[in-house]
Amino acid sequence: MPHPVNKKIRNLLTEHDYSQRAIAEKLSISQGAVNQRLNSKIPFNVDDIVIIARTLKISIEDILEDVLEYSPEDHHKNMTRADFFKFRNENFQRLTEITLELKQMNRNLIDLIKSNS
Repeated sequence: MPHPVNKKIRNLLTEHDYSQRAIAEKLSISQGAVNQRLNSKIPFNVDDIVIIARTLKISIEDILEDVLEYSPEDHHKNMTRADFFKFRNENFQRLTEITLELKQMNRNLIDLIKSNS
């Protein structure tokens, strides 16, 4: 069964008419590596998700909205429950850091716009 994040990314790429080759270039990986991710052979990491969100001009939350309802039993058969939660926690921690960085960048941009007007 495909991981919900991978499935969501596949659907978003289709909706935005974005090819595997084009997203591979943005992620600096091969088209084959993108295909493996989209087919849930390997997971997208948080940095990949951030780049995809920026490329498609959508929020990170748009990509991750289904992940909280996801059961680790649905994921890759080789991944233990403990490995799944470790992976999820590490990625959510990184996602939180990135979200805070983006919020700060947004505040800085607003301040810059105000000071120039």
